[in-house]
Amino acid sequence: MRIVNALRFAAAVTVALIAGIVIISHVSAQLPVLKVTSITISTGASGEVDVEARDIGTPGLGAWEIGVVYDSTLLTAVSCTGAQGSVCNTSFASNRVQIVGANASGLQGTNILASITFRCNGEGSADLSIVIDELSDATIGGPSPIGPGINGGRVTCAESSGLPDMPSSSDDDDDDEVTTLPSSGQGTGRPNTVNWLIAAAASLGLVTILSFGAARLFATRGDA
Repeated sequence: MRIVNALRFAAAVTVALIAGIVIISHVSAQLPVLKVTSITISTGASGEVDVEARDIGTPGLGAWEIGVVYDSTLLTAVSCTGAQGSVCNTSFASNRVQIVGANASGLQGTNILASITFRCNGEGSADLSIVIDELSDATIGGPSPIGPGINGGRVTCAESSGLPDMPSSSDDDDDDEVTTLPSSGQGTGRPNTVNWLIAAAASLGLVTILSFGAARLFATRGDA
């Protein structure tokens, strides 16, 4: 009888461990992530990286203000194109591109928020770091902060010999290294602004969002 009870206990422990592993894996897979893709380009050339919001659940991403920080001695931010209601400012600071946007319906799943074109000024490698000033869900009237993982990117600048004719983008999820959200003040101190932004997206549309985003971006210029 003792042997039977021991076997039952061992089986129960095994089932519990397997269930725990499945639950943890599921939660980890669904962790919201902000990501910057990586790219390798030749010295003197330009290439584009994407800023993505990944695995965003219900009710979706409603408002965001994100900075992408880079090494200005190696890279120049040539341009930035917003998507999904984003507006960009490549002149926000000497080493930072700022992205602001909102979507009243809520962005769920994986979406590109902006695409940034960088030019390589020399040979080397530069990390692209994400700083979150605001990231909130799409609950109208009471948006909640979203605490994502962060997956920074990298621009590698190399001599043209041996490189492909076109810039190569690296977007291999298996190699992603997700870090926890740094202390950046996201989700605090501006609830009224976020509420207004989401409400404006719902009622007045993209023109209002673009106007608000541009005013906010260019009113807060300064070195990071």
